[in-house]
Amino acid sequence: MNLVGQESFRADEVLSGLKDFKRETAEYAFRRLYLDPEPTSRFLVAGESGLGKTLVARGLITKSVDHLWDSVDRMGVLHICSNQELGGVLAEVQACCQPSQNGLQLPH
Repeated sequence: MNLVGQESFRADEVLSGLKDFKRETAEYAFRRLYLDPEPTSRFLVAGESGLGKTLVARGLITKSVDHLWDSVDRMGVLHICSNQELGGVLAEVQACCQPSQNGLQLPH
């Protein structure tokens, strides 16, 4: 259970649905952000349109939330989208979190 009394979801379920190169990219970014002896504070995934950058981001966000679930009071995700169809990813985040002045908050 997390701080708001809800069971954590499993990142493996989202990651298992990704193609190998997308999953490997999400896992590499996660390792660089959270596990390396000298982690980075930011990570850029770039490429041609349609290669799955949004799915990589979803995998990374899911893995990060799973990792931080029991250790933080709040998590925020900023999703900037130039395509209305891709904006559905933000809607998924907003469906489980409440907007506030300080970002998105987990529901109470």
